Amino acid sequence: MASLVTKLAAGVRGDSLTTVIPRLDDDAQYVAASELLGTLTAGLASIERERDRLDLERYFASRSPENDGETDRMLRARLNKLRRDIIAVVPAAAPVAAETPPAIADALKLLAGQPLPEPLDHAAHIRSLARQHDMVRAAIAEQSIVVDQIADQLSLRIAQQLRPNWNELQCRWYRAAQELARVTQEVHEMRSKITSGGIKSRTDVLAMPNVRSPLILGSETVWDSEISGWRRILEGLGIL
Repeated sequence: MASLVTKLAAGVRGDSLTTVIPRLDDDAQYVAASELLGTLTAGLASIERERDRLDLERYFASRSPENDGETDRMLRARLNKLRRDIIAVVPAAAPVAAETPPAIADALKLLAGQPLPEPLDHAAHIRSLARQHDMVRAAIAEQSIVVDQIADQLSLRIAQQLRPNWNELQCRWYRAAQELARVTQEVHEMRSKITSGGIKSRTDVLAMPNVRSPLILGSETVWDSEISGWRRILEGLGIL
């Protein structure tokens, strides 16, 4: 399988319309890190559902369904749904590489079904879930940093290779704006000549669209116009 950089080098050339922009999920390291983060996130959701179920069971332990109000009926419906749902667990085959940080490795072992002591009572079960929740949440935070770091590195590498095409596109964009500004100036000059010749406005014959963009662009002869500022920015960036 060609690497992300190889694909990029092969695709970045010529017209910007044909430039191949790679995706982060073309990179195997990024995909693996993202999948691991997804595994941890799914595991955390499973723990949260179990915790909600236990909280609701404790709430209804001493209450009779005959005395339910509207809120209780809604909560009982949620409890029944939680009991019916099949709680997804992390596959035992989830890879734990040797270099996996301890917090993440411990969370994966927990989610993969490593046996835990049976809680003595309901309160102990709640406390156990709280510890599991904190452990997996800490692992998610750590793995999120890993995923972000990989994405940052890949994004920088891709941006560096795309830069020549990007800068060439910026130049073409600006040159097109220059031409628009020049033609807009010609339109203004022609209208001025018509007016100065005493000719009445005949927009029914000399029609034109009422567009704002050429007016916002302005003229290169005016220092504080949009297009003059555009040019100065590109010059400052070394693109022009």
